Amino acid sequence: MILEESFRNSNSTLDRCTSSTLEDLNSKQSEPVTHYRAGVWYPKAKKIMEITGDMFNYIEELKKTNGKNEEPMIKINRDVSNGLLLRLYRYRDSILNVDTLITMCFKDRMFLFATVFDSLQNQDASFYSSFFEGNNAYKDRLILSKFQNNIKLLENKVVVFCTEQISTGCGWYDTYSAIIGQNKAQLLPGQFIEITAGVGAFSVAAKPEISIKKLPQQIGEDGAAHYKARVPSVPGNYSIPVEISFTDGFGKPQIVSKSVEYKVVMPPE
Repeated sequence: MILEESFRNSNSTLDRCTSSTLEDLNSKQSEPVTHYRAGVWYPKAKKIMEITGDMFNYIEELKKTNGKNEEPMIKINRDVSNGLLLRLYRYRDSILNVDTLITMCFKDRMFLFATVFDSLQNQDASFYSSFFEGNNAYKDRLILSKFQNNIKLLENKVVVFCTEQISTGCGWYDTYSAIIGQNKAQLLPGQFIEITAGVGAFSVAAKPEISIKKLPQQIGEDGAAHYKARVPSVPGNYSIPVEISFTDGFGKPQIVSKSVEYKVVMPPE
């Protein structure tokens, strides 16, 4: 019973920490600088806690006999074990599907079982033999408690991750603006026009996405896109559309569209 109490104490501590983190994230929704991104990530963090609560309660029911934790638990058989494994798989997928950033960050380090078992290729065939076969009912109960502790640890990590997106995602800018420049406004036929487009921002990277003539451009090491094209041979007025998408100092997506105007003239005789 000492181990059982230890798991309960650990889960209670994790619950307090996770709830405090969620409350902090919720409060950021009312702050001007963070309200936009907090409004995006607070529902995701809350959803993670709801999914974890359902999984935790499912395991808790497996630990009960006649609704009382104090009574001896029925031994976990292979069928119940298989059902538990399926639910844990669904839980894992549900957490990963909350957001693509969560998928990218946690898909290769979501440890629900044990390090050795998580790395196995054929988990379905070995789950029962790895955790429940040959146990008595008391040891089965401890294994279930450990699974509960694992998902509470994961819940805390992912909710903290959601909160981190508020600071790393928007940060503090002193100023920001879209910058679009060109080498010349008047060119001779066959000469090259060069366009530099980016975001002027201080304190954090604005992570711009830039398209020129509706084609995505690669961002250089200086944070800008550099476009070069030969101008038409026919004299006249021309324009090139440029679009810059970035995140402003309040964490809100912005799109700036501009046409770079230039003129092709015939060389003097």
